[in-house]
Amino acid sequence: MPFVPQSIRDRLAAEERAKFAQAIGKTGDPGGSLPASYSIGGKQHPQETNYWCGPAAVESALDHLGIGSSQSALATQLNTTQAAGTGWTGWVPIN
Repeated sequence: MPFVPQSIRDRLAAEERAKFAQAIGKTGDPGGSLPASYSIGGKQHPQETNYWCGPAAVESALDHLGIGSSQSALATQLNTTQAAGTGWTGWVPIN
């Protein structure tokens, strides 16, 4: 199941959440199987620091959904640090 920070989740309207879920291949079944790969198209945002790959990836995905954000703001919301980068825990699932 994909995860996004609570602050980003709060910004996604029901229609946008549905579009996002469809884009990643969530079928609505309890298993929520994902495709082997998916290309969202649109602009790829290069990371602005050597440890902001997570914020850059999220920025690209949100841009595809028409939601603007900065890597700096996302790094804060994702608890990204220079020492550890972006962790895999502490995110909120999209339901």
